[in-house]
Amino acid sequence: RNPPMDWPTDHVLSEPCRELVDSCVKWDPDQRPLIGEVMGVLQRWPDMYGLKHLADTVSSASSENLLPWDSAMAKLPKSDRQQLELQRLQQQGQKHHAQQQQQQHHHQQLRE
Repeated sequence: RNPPMDWPTDHVLSEPCRELVDSCVKWDPDQRPLIGEVMGVLQRWPDMYGLKHLADTVSSASSENLLPWDSAMAKLPKSDRQQLELQRLQQQGQKHHAQQQQQQHHHQQLRE
């Protein structure tokens, strides 16, 4: 679980930003939005929140300008890449462990 963050409350985007970030940092990667979904949310904000002056900035960013995962990872320092890989493996291990527990519980119920 991620530690709670203090968010400013004096801006129209404070709550939408908090909600978007919360969705992007969920522990289970399968529960996180895809980058295209995040881009869509960001691109709707200028109209939704009366921030027309941001529309050009947001619309110039598109998922077409994003680097492929492997290319982006290659640009990170080696220590950061290793840390991310370790986190990914830990998450997979936790997910696998939970699945094993569910299967054991299911088999136990079938025996009863």
